[in-house]
Amino acid sequence: MINNIEEKREQLNYELHHLLNVIEIIDGLKGDYLKYKDYEGVDEAKYLEEQIKLVVDAKDRLMNIFKS
Repeated sequence: MINNIEEKREQLNYELHHLLNVIEIIDGLKGDYLKYKDYEGVDEAKYLEEQIKLVVDAKDRLMNIFKS
């Protein structure tokens, strides 16, 4: 079961990075984001906080693109 959870955590981070890469192509702004392996040893709450920050960043950047 833990392996499945780790796979889902990694997939979440991977997909968020791909979304941010697409946004980078559109807005031309390069972001520097942690890869999944950089979160090793981080507790679940901290990991989720970091993923939420990525989602908020993606949302804000998309809103800025469409405001322009």
